[in-house]
Amino acid sequence: MAPMLQCAWLLLMLHFAEVEGDCLSDAIPLAQRKNLTALDLPELAVTANWMLTYPRPLSIFAPDWAAAKATTAVLEILIQERLGYLLLTSGSAGATTLDAMYALGGCSVNETSHDLSCEDEATNDHVSLGWTESYQLSWDLLHREYPDIAPRNLGNIGYVGTRSIYVPSSLQQEAYQAEGLPLHVYLSYNSSVHNPARYFDQVNVSNESLTSRLKPCNETRLMSRSLMTAYFQATGDSEGVDTLDGVVTGRCFEDFYWYAPACRGLSIATTCLMFFTGGDGWNMEEGMHKAAAWNMPLVIGVAKTDQDYAALPFEVSSIFYWWVPDATFLALKPMEIIFPGHDLTSWRRGDQRSAAKQISVDKYVSHDLRHLAPRVVQLVENFQMDLSMVNSMLEEQLNTREAYSLVACRWLQSNTQTWQTWLPKASECLPRFGVYDPQSGFLADPNGDSETNDLECRACETGSYSLRSRDKNGSTFICETCPPGTAQELPGALSCDLCPKGNFQDLHGSSSCKRCSIGSYQDAKGQSACKDCPSGTTSIGLASQSISECGCNEGTINVGRQPPLLKDDIRCVTCNEGIRCPFASSIDALRSGTSPLGDRFLPTIQRGYYSTVDQPLIIFKCRKTWQCPGRVPGQCARGRTEIACAQCPAGETWMGNSCADCNLWVTGAWVVGIVVFLMIVTCSYYVVSNHISPRASLSESVGMIALVMLNAAQCLAIIGLLDLSWPSEVEIFFSTSQLFILDLDLYGLRCIMGSTFSNYLFTVLLVPATQLWLVLCCVASSFLAKDRQWSWPKVSSTMGSLLLSAFSTTTMVALTPFMCYAHPNGSRSLLKYPEKLCDEPGALDTTGLVMLTLYVAGFWVVCVYGVCCLPSWMIQRRREMVLSFRFLIFRLRVDSWWFEVVWMLRGPSLALVILLWADQTAVQVYTLCFCFAICLLLQTFTWPWKVPIMNSFDALVSLCLLSLVVVSPSARQDGEEASTVVMALFATVISVLVLLVIFVIVHRGALHEQNVFFNLGPVEFPHELRAKMQLFTGELQKVRNSKIERVLGQMSVHDLRLISSSLDLLVAEIIPEPEQPSDVTSATGSPTAGAAHGRRISIQILNRSQTMSFASGPEEPVPEEQVEEVTLAPLHSAPAEGLSAGHEPVVEKPATDRENEDVASNSTVGKSRNIVSIKC
Repeated sequence: MAPMLQCAWLLLMLHFAEVEGDCLSDAIPLAQRKNLTALDLPELAVTANWMLTYPRPLSIFAPDWAAAKATTAVLEILIQERLGYLLLTSGSAGATTLDAMYALGGCSVNETSHDLSCEDEATNDHVSLGWTESYQLSWDLLHREYPDIAPRNLGNIGYVGTRSIYVPSSLQQEAYQAEGLPLHVYLSYNSSVHNPARYFDQVNVSNESLTSRLKPCNETRLMSRSLMTAYFQATGDSEGVDTLDGVVTGRCFEDFYWYAPACRGLSIATTCLMFFTGGDGWNMEEGMHKAAAWNMPLVIGVAKTDQDYAALPFEVSSIFYWWVPDATFLALKPMEIIFPGHDLTSWRRGDQRSAAKQISVDKYVSHDLRHLAPRVVQLVENFQMDLSMVNSMLEEQLNTREAYSLVACRWLQSNTQTWQTWLPKASECLPRFGVYDPQSGFLADPNGDSETNDLECRACETGSYSLRSRDKNGSTFICETCPPGTAQELPGALSCDLCPKGNFQDLHGSSSCKRCSIGSYQDAKGQSACKDCPSGTTSIGLASQSISECGCNEGTINVGRQPPLLKDDIRCVTCNEGIRCPFASSIDALRSGTSPLGDRFLPTIQRGYYSTVDQPLIIFKCRKTWQCPGRVPGQCARGRTEIACAQCPAGETWMGNSCADCNLWVTGAWVVGIVVFLMIVTCSYYVVSNHISPRASLSESVGMIALVMLNAAQCLAIIGLLDLSWPSEVEIFFSTSQLFILDLDLYGLRCIMGSTFSNYLFTVLLVPATQLWLVLCCVASSFLAKDRQWSWPKVSSTMGSLLLSAFSTTTMVALTPFMCYAHPNGSRSLLKYPEKLCDEPGALDTTGLVMLTLYVAGFWVVCVYGVCCLPSWMIQRRREMVLSFRFLIFRLRVDSWWFEVVWMLRGPSLALVILLWADQTAVQVYTLCFCFAICLLLQTFTWPWKVPIMNSFDALVSLCLLSLVVVSPSARQDGEEASTVVMALFATVISVLVLLVIFVIVHRGALHEQNVFFNLGPVEFPHELRAKMQLFTGELQKVRNSKIERVLGQMSVHDLRLISSSLDLLVAEIIPEPEQPSDVTSATGSPTAGAAHGRRISIQILNRSQTMSFASGPEEPVPEEQVEEVTLAPLHSAPAEGLSAGHEPVVEKPATDRENEDVASNSTVGKSRNIVSIKC
């Protein structure tokens, strides 16, 4: 009912109540009567829709049967006038006990689907009466599906209801007086012994006035399959039922009746009597069972309407179905026909021959009424009326036809002592309530003095509970506040709840407990304070329930007992780098890889780090991230083992992507590799030539390109040692380039050598073994023909070339025992052999130190010495020394003859960066950038290589290496993508160099021709340059000296240096200087005067720094008749000017002859821009 309609109904009811007046003399005035209020409800949601209707009157649902209306009227008067509540009465015509159940539960039944729906937590109706057992299944369903809102049964009203077959008392008395036949006993109806029909009206089944007031058989329970099947199974009366296709229905006689077996085949009019029932055939099946079992001659008919049902027993002498208490047939003063006592077992089998069970008439209240109006509940509980009281009221109403309220009022006025005992006493409180004084509040002592006598019961408030007590009137309840450690959030509670674990309460009378704050816990119930977590720990949130929820702070890990039971069981230590330690980390969780709190709180070894199971907190850093998957201790990738997952197990070697067993194939491959290596070393002797030409030969060009490529690969391998996460595409290049610094573990060396020291010793001995092999080959060649014998100077030059090419590699190998990186646990491992700790001195250090002294520092000092002495050796004609150190200068322009002793330091400088800042990647990156920048500047400043294009490519390689370091992942956020681009460029440059090698080999004369590509532009022919110089010389002599000096003074420094260098070159190359053999004393008396002058010119030329090569261009033959003879005699014809007697001009042989000749030892270095080959 909508709220507006409810308000209108309330106003109407109040109007009539005021007009009619009160029944009792001491009634509470209407103005003082109160509504039910939601304030006293403890367990209902404040968002429920019904809350909009409160406060509102109490409502009684009255079922539509007389006894319920009479007893309800009594309750209405007492609730209004003695308890002081405003009241509504609800119900409808034909309302049953089932309707009352649903109304008090706030439920409704869908008219279409017949589904039960109970949505509200509170109801509009609060009190009703009902026959519970008649609707037991519905009652059970309601309590099973909606236990919280189903109505409550307060017990029997004081009598039981009876449903049975009744006979009018007048007929019973007539039969008894006539022949002593007691018609109220079932045996009197046995047609085999008696003829009870004589006392009843004759049955005329064809009487239309009767059949018009009866229902056809198809509208009665005769059509109920279940009822008729039960009847047939219990009685075996096949003639009383019809069976069609297994479906059993009751047999219909004359379309309106059912005949008992005693009436079939006999005269219905004389031997049978009528049995009337109503509805759809109320208890019709019970009458059939009894008629068949006790041979009762009954003709059963069902009244069409309720009016017909109430009238037919008055019009036709008959027996009928009825229930008490009820007023329908009270005028007949019916007597119940007594059958054998109720047999529950038989009834459960479907046999209803015994008497029906008497049904309790119960009192119902809604589930919330005890909290809304506890005194009303007490009244209903105490309400008791026996059957005689109810029948007297029904009979009075039947006689007077007055309203039930008036009948109830007169009954109350004449039975005051009866209903006074029903009223609850003011201080007699029910559980969940306490004695309340409107002036002072809840009373802690009901026997104490109160400021007023207007005591009442109220639901205990939140923070208190209802406690049983005693006062002068007997037992009652008071409201007691909750002590510390407890709380009660609901009003009307019977006890205070202990604060659960993780909570506490330090105050009295609290409605809720407080949660333990972060950093504390409580492992017991009902406590007034929380316990603090141990030092260094905290809890992840509020309300922690045990010490096990106190976990070590993030970044620390518990190495104590797990799970902790005492505070001393927790010991937090700081996690090193390489361990992810979230909150509540424990060493047990780290070992097992599982945490009871979930993966979010699981400590793990980070990817790229390793620890053992026995010592999981001793963290080692792996050189390659993929080698150590992390997560739990002891985990290595792809079968690797040892510290930092550095190596494969003994007897295995790394095969590309996993460890594999060593086999003969690996050993065989190494034997073949060593043989091939020695063959290459042997062939290198023949590649090295003896002459030093101004233009690069085929072998020199190939060697020059190979040297740049090799040095680039070595630098790339050193960059790969940086502790950076490169993209997988770039990582492939770095892994491959490790071969160029003799990192041979990837190629199965461990299968041959075994231990770490053996591996290292093998790589160290490769250098002296190479030298020893060349010496052995030289010695062995002495047994060959003279023209096939090796020369010791050339062997020395070959050794120098090999050492120079592998100088970066040699440096890396020598520094291997000293290149260490730090682990998070404080120890240090070798960069190349992480399984070897640096804190363990031994043979590795000694071996590396010897190699560093002899083959790194020693070799470089020798090279510096050779470069410094080469000009003097050339002047002094020390041919063997020049040939032995030829490897230092034969690739270079003469003015950059010193360049290689500086260029060879590029690799060692990078190695020193890795050595000095092994654990500071950022410093390494910045320092490497500086080193590459210096190398790039030096290269572009000197432009040292003979072949011009090689200078450009060498600079481009340096630029790529510099760019690769600059865009490394540590220097840029997008370093991975940029590194891939730069590496692709670097690979392109290397590929071009390889193509250059192929091109040079295919086109052998390319470097001696007018090749614009290799020379980086066109180069003028010699005869053209000669003509220009002669023309310039002639014109220059015509210009005044002052003008020349003025023009030179206006030139830039660069131009002046270029002119000076060019003049020095012309003087050194074209104008010869008078010389004498070293064993001949000059005319001046000084044996070395000419040599000293030549050395000055040589040093002057060799120290130039910016002169570009123009000597690599081809020389086109010029017809002899076109060549203008130039005489240089005026420059050196007179002995007084330094030309010694017997000097012969130098004659150059063709290039094809020069390649097989040795370096001249009788000319000065300054004789040519490049050192020329002259036959000794």
